[in-house]
Amino acid sequence: MALPGIAIGGGITVGGGIFMGTGVPPGGPLVIPLNSDGGTTGWSAVSASIPYGATIIATYPVGSTITFQDGSTSTIDQWDPYAPNYIDIFWVGNKSGTIFPITLST
Repeated sequence: MALPGIAIGGGITVGGGIFMGTGVPPGGPLVIPLNSDGGTTGWSAVSASIPYGATIIATYPVGSTITFQDGSTSTIDQWDPYAPNYIDIFWVGNKSGTIFPITLST
């Protein structure tokens, strides 16, 4: 089923599935290359600190997916923000060693 287009200004039409601005739909993947200290490991087998971003927690709430550098995935189960410095992210199950870059998605 095709989504209806949106007309923007005189004679300009944008079809369904096209997003203005970032080019990524809300909740699209976010790649975080390094932890908050510039490293590639977590703080424990179930947590890591990432650079602070004001909209990360709202965009990728508990229940969202985290994909580790080796392609394995887990579910985000807690956020602890320490604005404006960093955010601690927690996931289900153990993952240690090199985990970054990580990708967040809904």
